[in-house]
Amino acid sequence: MPPKKYESRCEKRKRKKRIEKFIQSQKGALNKFLIKEPQQIPIENENVDNVDVGVLENVVTIQKMLEEWLVLSS
Repeated sequence: MPPKKYESRCEKRKRKKRIEKFIQSQKGALNKFLIKEPQQIPIENENVDNVDVGVLENVVTIQKMLEEWLVLSS
């Protein structure tokens, strides 16, 4: 009898669950090899209070979108 052409629904669920479990086990695995040093930004400009709030909001929004994308793609 020839092999089945397609996986059954149960086999698809098992494969998906196995892949998700593997991804969760590998999440953050490379972090133990990275050393994060705090970034020190010298303040040379005295007009720090004049930073455009809209630009900062855009940066925060982009960072949130990137984090969500990384979570969904993992």
